[in-house]
Amino acid sequence: MSNKEFIGWSSAYVAIFTIVNLIVYYCGAWVIPITTSVCVAANMMLRDRVFCGKGLKFSAAIAAAAGLCTFAINHGALTVAIASFTAVVVGAFVAGGAFKLLKNKVAIEKARPIANTCSAVTDSILYPTIAFMAFLPFVSVEMFASKFLSVLFYTFIINKFFNFDYKKGA
Repeated sequence: MSNKEFIGWSSAYVAIFTIVNLIVYYCGAWVIPITTSVCVAANMMLRDRVFCGKGLKFSAAIAAAAGLCTFAINHGALTVAIASFTAVVVGAFVAGGAFKLLKNKVAIEKARPIANTCSAVTDSILYPTIAFMAFLPFVSVEMFASKFLSVLFYTFIINKFFNFDYKKGA
């Protein structure tokens, strides 16, 4: 992948998350299951394809860029921007920690989904709590369910219609 393509895909990723942050800010918590599905699609199609092997620092930088863009467009959306960044970074730490704990105890094929589920639970609790500065258990459950169902749906679509070699980044 050329630098121009990489910058283009990275910019698309930042734009998607900036738009999602602003939609959540303007529409409120009811829209989170919908925006979650969009974020899952972006993560599965863009992050894993473009940023494969770049690590937590790069993911945090992309999340920070989206947060800064969100804040630059609307200063009132600061808590949503902080929530998005925090959920990405803490979720990545939780997934990484869970994977390290599990990788020697269970097969890699089982460790990945368990680690990703731990991350999804963490993200589903943190994001709405920080964004709206209140614990919203129903929204957290909806967000987790949306993530779970979206992953199932997009995995089916990707496996059926696309062929990505994630080791090569495309």
